[in-house]
Amino acid sequence: HISTQAGAVSHADCTFWQSLGATRVVLARELSFEDIRAIRQRISGELELEVFIHGSMCVSFSGRCLLSENLVGRNANNGCCAQPCRWNFELYEIAEEKRPESRFPVMETDRGTFILSSKDLCMIEHIPELMEAGIASFKIEGRMKSAYYAAVTANAYRMAMDSYRKDPAGYRYDPLWGRELCSVSHRDYCTGYFLEAPDHNAQLTEKTGYIREKAYLAVATGYDAETGRARFIQRNKVTAGMPVELLSPGRCGVPFVARDLCDEEGKTVDCAPHPFMKFSMSVPFPVHPGDILRGGEPAV
Repeated sequence: HISTQAGAVSHADCTFWQSLGATRVVLARELSFEDIRAIRQRISGELELEVFIHGSMCVSFSGRCLLSENLVGRNANNGCCAQPCRWNFELYEIAEEKRPESRFPVMETDRGTFILSSKDLCMIEHIPELMEAGIASFKIEGRMKSAYYAAVTANAYRMAMDSYRKDPAGYRYDPLWGRELCSVSHRDYCTGYFLEAPDHNAQLTEKTGYIREKAYLAVATGYDAETGRARFIQRNKVTAGMPVELLSPGRCGVPFVARDLCDEEGKTVDCAPHPFMKFSMSVPFPVHPGDILRGGEPAV
């Protein structure tokens, strides 16, 4: 497979890589739907195309950025990008030619200067166009992300894709899928280059921090159907009486209230406060290993 960092933007690029033995090309992120469809029509049917449809977008062309490596010694190509493009920079302009020591600060807003920070990509509302463009695989940018992030995003897109495959003519976008994608750590969303070349509205200027609406609380390890109790390993504090949701493949978070918490020895507890603490509690429906427990209200 050819990485997006190869910068494949044309049918000639794809044909070249296929001649060297490639079976799939991850296209550059700087392509529109029209570009992707044109490439698909002019390449061999045996060559698969893959595109990014969700997640962080690099300020550099196709992710070929050396800022992190040069500034803090963390190589982006090894999955260690420190994302310096999100930092608040101080930019100065020489005020007078004859007095170079006189500097004038250039500010975007009173919050600072974020000259390199992009919004995140999100194409959940454009599943039909994606699936009709001849794309073999959809890619989610998950570098440096958690298992919870991967589970929520993949689940939302999986539900949308399955819905379209089941009934293309009757397909309707479900806003619940979009709300799921807003429940995990993200920045403001945009559609990248798919619909049109991004303008200033695709840049973050007011804030560059992550938005997170719901907290990742625990992961399920088992369920006893006779007692209706599920076993979990804690990721964030769980307190009896708090509203929670259970996320599992093929469905969004199912709400209920955390009740009857017990520690690993079966002793009743008010909360599960310690990281990786094993605990159990009553759940009003079946739970499967790997299901995710999360907060039912916005995380503080």
